[in-house]
Amino acid sequence: MLGHGRSVDSDAFIIGGYSWRVKCYLSLDHPIEKGSYVDARLEFSLLDKASSGEPAGRSYTSQGQRHTFLNKNDKCGYERFIGKSELASSIYVKDDSLWIRCDVTVLMQTRTDPAAVDALAVPPSDLACHLGSLLDNKVGGDVTFKPGNKQRLEFPASMGNKSSSSAADAADDRSGSTSTIAAEASTGWHVLKVKGYTQSRGVLGPGKCIESSSFTVGVHSWCIKYYPDGFDRDSKEWISVYLALCRPESRDDAVKALFKISLLDQDGKPVVAHMFQSMEARILSVFGSSQLMGFRHFIKRYGVLERSSYLKDDSFSIGCEVTVINGVSRVAAKNQFVTVPPSDLNKELRVLLLEGQGADVTFEVEGEHFSAHRSILAARSSVFKAELFGPMQEKTGACVQVGDMEPKVFRAMLLFIYTDSLPAMGAGEKMAMAQHLLVAADRYDLKRLKLVCEDMLCNHINRRTAAAMLVLADLHGCHGLKEACFAFLSSREHVKATMATKDYEHLRSSCPLLHDELVASLAPDVFEGNKIKRSLSCFS
Repeated sequence: MLGHGRSVDSDAFIIGGYSWRVKCYLSLDHPIEKGSYVDARLEFSLLDKASSGEPAGRSYTSQGQRHTFLNKNDKCGYERFIGKSELASSIYVKDDSLWIRCDVTVLMQTRTDPAAVDALAVPPSDLACHLGSLLDNKVGGDVTFKPGNKQRLEFPASMGNKSSSSAADAADDRSGSTSTIAAEASTGWHVLKVKGYTQSRGVLGPGKCIESSSFTVGVHSWCIKYYPDGFDRDSKEWISVYLALCRPESRDDAVKALFKISLLDQDGKPVVAHMFQSMEARILSVFGSSQLMGFRHFIKRYGVLERSSYLKDDSFSIGCEVTVINGVSRVAAKNQFVTVPPSDLNKELRVLLLEGQGADVTFEVEGEHFSAHRSILAARSSVFKAELFGPMQEKTGACVQVGDMEPKVFRAMLLFIYTDSLPAMGAGEKMAMAQHLLVAADRYDLKRLKLVCEDMLCNHINRRTAAAMLVLADLHGCHGLKEACFAFLSSREHVKATMATKDYEHLRSSCPLLHDELVASLAPDVFEGNKIKRSLSCFS
């Protein structure tokens, strides 16, 4: 018999960079650096071997408790885990043995990472530029205009004199003016993505916050303060979110700002039911009691956030829009007698496509026919230019067969060629259409459409799609999308979940060089023999 105060040790196991053992209590087996400490949450469970080693119900599972270990000899455990008589009469002792499981969560230092710079920069519309070059290059021109003799319209000298005196004076008398009072404002938008929600919940306690990276609006520096356990004890069941002025431009600045804080859905759009905004301009200053402005009861954790679709892969996002009021100015301006509307070139070309007036080429896609204009296609795509006006022209004929493409994809591509915009799509079909359009854009050298599709796909990378997205990006030379996939798969949890998909098996078997590149880009502890390290066991 061991006697009081003695224990049986398990084999050592590594979690959070420290070595641990399970005894009748938990003890650190690796010294902690002087002046340092380790925060951990512990949970012990009696295991039921008859049910594949699952915990034997909550009656025999300790409530997870947090403990700060200061040195090697620091311990944490339960003196009264289970009574001897209760254990002896239970079904959990089999072959004179029992199993105890210990779950250890090392609470690493919470941090906020600056948002990655967008790998993609979608350029502005180049539709007008392409059509302008079409006029200069005279590609596909089918009509010639010959100006006639120029005529000059002249006015009598007497009329000229009148216009320089009384007529001009009369015009000046009729001219009016207006003055405008305008508030000068700067607006910015920042997104705070909370990853590992369950790991931060219940760790800091009420009143403790995690700050976002700073962002600049109106020359001032701001940050979002996220309170996972509430701003105070009255809001401990809630998540609290506040906006803070980190640094005004000068020490004497009093900054007026309007702000709006929103929970974001999976598409990055504000959720109306969880959108809060200041009702009037608030004076925010880094000095004084009005430093923080926000919402104590932003969203309730249990029963609301944790049951919603906004919490996905243990992550959710918060958006904050800040409008800084820089001042009020008075601007005098003359009356505007003529209002020039914005360009409607894309609308007119859309009508031209839909009505088919003047169309001189037809495409057949899976039995469906599409009429178009050779000149416009050639101006927008070097591939179409070669097919319709180059050496390939004789082979195409009046009706061009298009294979390996669905009619709806070709229709969307044509609309983009004519208008630089995509058709309206439901949330469920955006990702699939973006993938097909990316392939079509690469095929016909539509550079801007390809970037638009890349940008759309970057916002739909998750554990189910990451492997397929990576293969697509590599196949079509989409460097931004490829980097976004690598960034997503830099997380051990994401890689582990992605490896369970069929798309990952396809990646590994069909794209070995890409797979090797992925492995090389990850931290050494993420892969071991091309497999994720499985969950650690306390027992050998």
